[in-house]
Amino acid sequence: MAGIAQPDPDFTPNPVVTVLAAGTRLTRLYARTHSQTALTFRRFGPIHRFDHHRSSGAPDYDPERAVLYAAYRLAGAVVETFGDSREIITTGRYVARYALNRDLLMLDLRRSGAMRAGTTAAISKIADRVLTQTYARHFYERDDLFGRVDGLLYYNSHNDDEALALFEGQASLSGGGLASGAADIRFSSGRASEQAARAAVIMGQLQVAPSSMTPLSETF
Repeated sequence: MAGIAQPDPDFTPNPVVTVLAAGTRLTRLYARTHSQTALTFRRFGPIHRFDHHRSSGAPDYDPERAVLYAAYRLAGAVVETFGDSREIITTGRYVARYALNRDLLMLDLRRSGAMRAGTTAAISKIADRVLTQTYARHFYERDDLFGRVDGLLYYNSHNDDEALALFEGQASLSGGGLASGAADIRFSSGRASEQAARAAVIMGQLQVAPSSMTPLSETF
């Protein structure tokens, strides 16, 4: 895989901005840590790939920046969350689904979009979180180059399923008027854990930890 340099301050991008239309349904797999709920963004960071929080040392609370990761389908959320460990742990996780209330402008890093933004498609694959977070801050802060985007659209690092990193919208999707109709259930509930098992087969070689599955009659 080709190496990726730091963001070039002299590069003039020709970004691809994709509109995520109102009504688009998103799925989120999350843990209720750092005060997170179905519709809230995480202000504690940086932790994951495209966190744009400003802490340069250990992750910390950022009063002005927050992120929320989502996918179009549960299988995509599952593999993005558990692909590294290759074991799906449903205990302590929740699944939220909702529809967008307005269009979102997403900086598109798929295919040639990454190069047009000044990097390569490998930015969504590499393990160097310091570098990927540096790019996330670059994309977020340089609205003179990329416009005021609502987040990033990219292919995840495991199976190229589409994934999204949304930037804060008044701290929550509901508070910012971005989404409504959230369904929010335990990932270990019957229907969700069954879907997780199917996702594991579809994604290939992921295993569902048996102790984390609790058969219930809930539907989702």
